[in-house]
Amino acid sequence: DQATSLHQPKASVLDYIKFVSALQNKKGLDNNTDQYDKETIDAMPDGSSHPFFFKGDGKIQFQDVSEAWGTKKMSGYFNGASYADLDNDGDLDMVVNNINQKALILQNNTTSKNTLQISLKGNDQNSFGLGAKVYVFAKGNIQYQQMMGTRGFQSSVAPVLHFALKEQDKVDSIVVVWPTQQYQVIKGAPASTKLKLDQSKATALFDYEAFFLSNTNILMPVSN
Repeated sequence: DQATSLHQPKASVLDYIKFVSALQNKKGLDNNTDQYDKETIDAMPDGSSHPFFFKGDGKIQFQDVSEAWGTKKMSGYFNGASYADLDNDGDLDMVVNNINQKALILQNNTTSKNTLQISLKGNDQNSFGLGAKVYVFAKGNIQYQQMMGTRGFQSSVAPVLHFALKEQDKVDSIVVVWPTQQYQVIKGAPASTKLKLDQSKATALFDYEAFFLSNTNILMPVSN
């Protein structure tokens, strides 16, 4: 696959195998395809592209905004990415890996609104609280993230969860469910702050049904 290649890819290995297999089936070629390799590879597109960005509308729909966000005219072999607040202005910047080229750093120039950054201090060897679930309640809305460092192919991010609060100056409450299923509640945390929550403050076991209404199936089987 081209994502695992250390050189500039023409096409993925599977693409070429599929192409050669089709030739063998249609034209009865033997397994010696050397005479066709150079001609075929030269005719293939080089595989370069631009970084794609998609913006969600909050209703599980996403729109390609690569042109509006300034990456559509870029060209390269981008195969890994990471995000972090590199300039400490509250929004997320991007670092993108590019084969045989310098890494690409993309600064986020959006007008910063209220945000909340949460890091975790777990017990024992899980010092970053990996696997913990964080729910942020604000103005009737719920945001949810799980503390996981991995992001796609050979990519990872800093162990910090970022929540956008728009014009809200504080949250109603934050619920953290640790991997041990113990939980803690923080109320009224102000926006534009960096919180570090400690697992040692967690108490009872979390009861999902007590916090969230169970889903009722629209269709129910009634036949015997």
